[in-house]
Amino acid sequence: MGEYHWPPQYDPDDPVWLKVVGLIAHLPGAYTEPTWGSLTLRVNRKLFAWCKGGLNDAIYTIVFKPNPDELPFLKADQRFRPAPHFTQWLALDLGENWDPAEVQELLTDSYLLVAPNRLSQLVHQPGLPCDVIWAILADSVITQAVQQ
Repeated sequence: MGEYHWPPQYDPDDPVWLKVVGLIAHLPGAYTEPTWGSLTLRVNRKLFAWCKGGLNDAIYTIVFKPNPDELPFLKADQRFRPAPHFTQWLALDLGENWDPAEVQELLTDSYLLVAPNRLSQLVHQPGLPCDVIWAILADSVITQAVQQ
């Protein structure tokens, strides 16, 4: 029995998804991976968000793990709804005028919940020299390549 390959539910060259991927560029070790036909956002092989829509679906949706402290406020906001298949995760449809700063904050919070401490600690360290960040990222990429 062969592996099932999910049909793509997104276009990797779609400008909306390219913009979303750009929003996680500041997160050490964050990367994208196609999974279940969707674009998933991961760190250390752990899922922190996924994106769907845009190919045959005009609605762009981001599913993410919200900060537990913000969960009651996000649930009260009508733009957010429970995510399918993941309890305590939320889905947000991106409208025409979505706010990149808001989406970046949601994705960063989600990342911080699943990232290893050695990476998550770098997110809130203003002024960390770039050569230190690149050394840590290079080590993470080499480790992932060796593990695969």
